[in-house]
Amino acid sequence: MSRLRAADLLVAAAALGLLATLFLDWFSVDRDGIPTPEGWNSYVPLDLALSGWSSLGWLLVALLCLLILLGIVVVALLALGVADLRNLPVAVVLCALAPPILVAALIRVLLAQPGLGAGLPNDAVGVAAGGWLGLAATTLLAFAAWASLGADRTTLPKRASLPPAARPAPPAT
Repeated sequence: MSRLRAADLLVAAAALGLLATLFLDWFSVDRDGIPTPEGWNSYVPLDLALSGWSSLGWLLVALLCLLILLGIVVVALLALGVADLRNLPVAVVLCALAPPILVAALIRVLLAQPGLGAGLPNDAVGVAAGGWLGLAATTLLAFAAWASLGADRTTLPKRASLPPAARPAPPAT
């Protein structure tokens, strides 16, 4: 663990935090915003898909799981001291995928809210605390991955480098 810097620890915390938020409720139901047909008596099914796993859609959940996996792999490779040939491509892929996936999550949560399996309109669906925490964890993962990639590790034994030897002075003419 001594090989990890603060940015690497933030990547690990954000990835694990995002995984934890997927188990929380990302959306809530506002019964006042639900148009009720006659005879329905404001009944909302109790088996609504509120958690991140069931409400975000399979594609966004798969992309978030990919971010989580990449974040954990980057931190594990850095903790093990694997050479740059193996850990840098994973970190670059994480840095490249995190911003577009964050934008997709923002659109899904804030603009195109799901019907939660009951066909509810956007007015009846609100963002719960788990959704805000999930967006925060995804944002933190994107920024921490960038900071981790930029953190030079020249103090580690495998990364230490010596400055080049001084060049000889040009001959006097």
